[in-house]
Amino acid sequence: MHHVRRALALAVGAPVCGAVLLDAASGPVREEMLPRVWDSETVASVWARRPVRVLARAGAVLGELAPLGGALALDAARGALGEAGAQASHARALRDSLVRLGPAFIKLGQALSSRPDVLPAAALKELESLVDACPSYPDEQARAIVLAELGCPFDELFDTAEFGSAPVAAASLGQVYRVRERATGDVLALKVQRPGMMRAISLDLQLLGLLATAADALGAAFTRQQPYHRELLRAFSAGAWSELDYEHEADNQAMFRTNFGCDGQPRADSARARTPWQRLVSRADAPAPRAVDGADGAHGGGARASRRTPPAVTADATPAVTRASARAVWSRRVYIPMVYRGLTSRRVLATEWVQGEYLARSPPDVIARLVPIGIACFLQQLLQDGLFHADAHPGNLIVTTDGRLALIDFGLCARVPAPDTRKIGAAILHALDGDVPRLLDDAIALGFLPADVDRVALTPLLRRVLATSTDAVLRDAARAGAGGGAEPPAGARRESYAAVMRRRRHFGTITDDLNNIFFRFPFRVPDYFALITRALVVLEGIALTADPSFDLLESAAPWVARHALRDALETRGDGAERADAATARRVAIATAASPQRAASRLAAKLAAGDVVAAASPSEQRARTSSF
Repeated sequence: MHHVRRALALAVGAPVCGAVLLDAASGPVREEMLPRVWDSETVASVWARRPVRVLARAGAVLGELAPLGGALALDAARGALGEAGAQASHARALRDSLVRLGPAFIKLGQALSSRPDVLPAAALKELESLVDACPSYPDEQARAIVLAELGCPFDELFDTAEFGSAPVAAASLGQVYRVRERATGDVLALKVQRPGMMRAISLDLQLLGLLATAADALGAAFTRQQPYHRELLRAFSAGAWSELDYEHEADNQAMFRTNFGCDGQPRADSARARTPWQRLVSRADAPAPRAVDGADGAHGGGARASRRTPPAVTADATPAVTRASARAVWSRRVYIPMVYRGLTSRRVLATEWVQGEYLARSPPDVIARLVPIGIACFLQQLLQDGLFHADAHPGNLIVTTDGRLALIDFGLCARVPAPDTRKIGAAILHALDGDVPRLLDDAIALGFLPADVDRVALTPLLRRVLATSTDAVLRDAARAGAGGGAEPPAGARRESYAAVMRRRRHFGTITDDLNNIFFRFPFRVPDYFALITRALVVLEGIALTADPSFDLLESAAPWVARHALRDALETRGDGAERADAATARRVAIATAASPQRAASRLAAKLAAGDVVAAASPSEQRARTSSF
């Protein structure tokens, strides 16, 4: 027996001793060992040589999550897992655990808050309140990082006497200082990454990959969900890792400045993107700048606003000025702060300080004016640019002192594959029109659903959410708006359109209903779509604080309809595209009175010189007749 115990001790002790020796011999994980772009194999190879540290962190994670797992198992055994009270309790416990586990898990919770295909609605609601905030770390460490990254002492580059040396905001990945650049006198927002972030997050992402593998196995065994948590984790890991590269964030921000005309340079037009719809831009729709009194604040924790405004757009009718006016339209509505490349590195980001106030805290009239601009801005990103701001929350939407909507914090941006932009536009149209069969076709084409989904079971649920009677009311609205060019009776149009609104609920409510459906069927929501949905829900939530009757669908429908109609007319392809054109016309008509009224409105703007008309006369006639 003594020999058996000795053999067992040797069998257990030898691997443990070997792991300890290997871990000690491997030394610390230096950032240069880790990849610039996320590569799970490289990260796995780094941590495979440090098993003791991996096991220690795994023990801490499992110890934190074990009580929640036990509670879930107990409720499942009692058959109480689906009860609202139990779900709310588990959601709160999950949120608290993620906060205690640190930055990678906080980021994961934020990502999961927009994933109805992964978590039930109660958990989504709780995770939406997850605050990406941590105590600040010592200034000495931040100054050491600036010295290491920029090669110059902090105080030689920046003056903090005016604003104080303490950070104005601290989040899970870094903290922000308000500083004045000594060389130029410009006021900057200086973001400095926390020490050791790459090392800590790479280890947590490695462990999350193992958890995702286990979740796939359990999901395949007990639910109807497609097993793709590892794929979800890969996408999340790539996004979270890219947020650690501030030079990548600077690239994103520069691209947005170009896309929205904020850098004073021509838009990045291409043969594909440069369409008559882009060349036919109404200056009358651009709101005049107005002053907004704002309080000082900071990136991620206060308000920022622009210190500079774009050049005034003149009324000269020369082609060059006309093109410049078209580029300036977005820049008069939206502002993207500039990046200071010479003061930016992988762990330090210097951007223009933006002075203003949060959109969510603005007066109701400012919210009412800027939310539709924000909606159009995000739809432009989704359906036209294919690059959009994927971290929309109230803290990243600022009203500048000259009345524009500023977007900040471009660490997390997502790209939409070009073929998907057209499909998404068509899907939104079909949803607005209540066309459930074609909406299901769109969902399958986009990869939301497998081709063999149970249409018989899913169709009535979607019909209930989308309220298909909207289609008939839209036709009524179109009839009310038609009539030989005469203005429709105001009461008739208001009554018909009010009927549409009565059949609609707020976008957030519709999203909640869809979330419940998503969790019951094998939906797979692409990352970019989940994120853009969250952005629109955030904008609607802000709008509702100013106007309880605000309807996001009403605000978005004309923009989406015109965009989809443009695509259908340009392609002139099969019957589906012609049908999309018909659907777009119907939605556009119902939301913008009659074709005759729209045409007369456009003619009035042309006569007043309020429309930039760089398209050829034939293009103008074709597009005018398509309203």
